[in-house]
Amino acid sequence: MKLSNKTLTQLTITDAPSQPNTGALDPIRVIFDDFERGRGSMLVSCFDAAWYAYWGAMGDTDVRTFVLGCDPGYLADNLIRSGSTRQGATHRAYLVRIATTVQSALRQQLPTKTPQRLAREERVKHANALIRVISDHGRRFFFNKTSRRVAHIEMDNNGKLFWIDDYRATRVYMDTVGGYETRWRGFSHGGTLKALALEMRNYIRTGEQINIAYICMSNIAGDSDIWGYGKEASKATRHAAAALPIIRS
Repeated sequence: MKLSNKTLTQLTITDAPSQPNTGALDPIRVIFDDFERGRGSMLVSCFDAAWYAYWGAMGDTDVRTFVLGCDPGYLADNLIRSGSTRQGATHRAYLVRIATTVQSALRQQLPTKTPQRLAREERVKHANALIRVISDHGRRFFFNKTSRRVAHIEMDNNGKLFWIDDYRATRVYMDTVGGYETRWRGFSHGGTLKALALEMRNYIRTGEQINIAYICMSNIAGDSDIWGYGKEASKATRHAAAALPIIRS
């Protein structure tokens, strides 16, 4: 028997707006659980009842983002399937109201879209575009053939950056702590690719472009292939990367 511990965050909603002829809702408690990227669950409780919904194919997203983008009726139907003995249109309307309230609470937690935040979000897209270019050529770094997963960078609501690893599917904290670099536990690549990932992080933070020399690196004399991509694949990778805003040619 194997045991493991996992810390989960509970969202508690009180004083939800009441509706005509329905009265106020009791406090709602929601627990979101991301098993891995694109697969997770939501546990909702209100007064003396609880409902559970699981999604195994959400796409490239987390449970909170997925729930926020769903129709409340769809969420209610998934919660009803969890085995509640209560059925019928009245109960479904009650769950639709709860789902709508949960979505409203999640929207309140979204970050304010300042110009700085918007600029960083755009640079995250540039960094992920570079990762995809690298994963499409040569030895296909940052791509896991077994899971068909491509690594990517995420920015959370607080502006913190995370590397979502292609091999381990781990969420690796990219920012410094107290001015010091962390160990990047869960990053499955070596020092050369970590250096490139750090350059991506710095670009997202400051807008300073990455030198093209970081792509398919060679030695000072230019007669070695450090990445092992081969001459043609290296040329194609650099050509595609040079067209991206993140690269300084």
